[in-house]
Amino acid sequence: MKNELPQDYAVRAATLDDAQAVTDLIIACDIEEFGRPEYGREDLLTMWRRKNFDLAQDAWVIFADDGTLVGYADMHYAGGLVRLNNNSCVHPAHKNRGVEEWMFERAEAWARERVADAPIVIRHVINANAPLRVARMKRWGYDAVRQAWIMHIDLNEQPPAPIIPDGIVVRAFERGRDEHDAWMCIQEAFRDLWQHQDVPYDEWASFVLEHKAFAAELSFLAFDDVEIVGAAITLNDELGGWVQQVAVRRPWRNRGIALALLHSVFGELYKRGVADAGLEVDAESLTGATRLYERAGMRVKNQFTEFRKTLE
Repeated sequence: MKNELPQDYAVRAATLDDAQAVTDLIIACDIEEFGRPEYGREDLLTMWRRKNFDLAQDAWVIFADDGTLVGYADMHYAGGLVRLNNNSCVHPAHKNRGVEEWMFERAEAWARERVADAPIVIRHVINANAPLRVARMKRWGYDAVRQAWIMHIDLNEQPPAPIIPDGIVVRAFERGRDEHDAWMCIQEAFRDLWQHQDVPYDEWASFVLEHKAFAAELSFLAFDDVEIVGAAITLNDELGGWVQQVAVRRPWRNRGIALALLHSVFGELYKRGVADAGLEVDAESLTGATRLYERAGMRVKNQFTEFRKTLE
């Protein structure tokens, strides 16, 4: 590697014992950028449980000379893309000291070592409203390719009751009954999304159903007779409600099913005293998702830019 880690820092592979310290680091970075935490320990552990992810090979922790954890990065390869994941960060007090440069060069070296397919495309998502970071990405040869939004709704008053279309039944997710149907529905619906690739059931289950914040009672499915046609999968923890996935199969779109699913989720969150809820959406959604979420009362809170670079 051309750039060495600065002299006052040391790096090693991450271990499970680092989980809380890494979470605290990510939270410190979130607070500096967004004013509040956007990430929790279980989110990190869920990422570490991903299929084909080896913590000893794919994640690094960086320490200052006093032993303080100041940097974290992890990598993942799936669907033809190398991901320097967007939870990778450097503590605000240690930015612009050369750690970021080392991190990106190490990410590119990892990609060359681990990925046999060509071309190698590396992906990283950052806060769109961080001009210095955006400029740095461009300087390092990354191109902006897509925008994403985090949208939120405050639940300080009763949300509208869901209006369920004629012939459609909406009910809460039932464990032991609905897992495969929900996965199938989501995969089919998401094939209309930009560059979507189907996720195998086991991988989807580990990322969604095995997340400790997964709330079956706050997740809703829509049926036409006995056929599943829509799903809203929800997490709920100390950070608030999070709609992990919303999907309606193409033949049943534009009938108000997605809005009914969202209002069902928001209503149940409100009953439980949850202060707000959020989700992530492709800002250039081909299915009109952004307009749907605005109709549901959600507003853009954070904006992100996806950058990509093809390695030579």
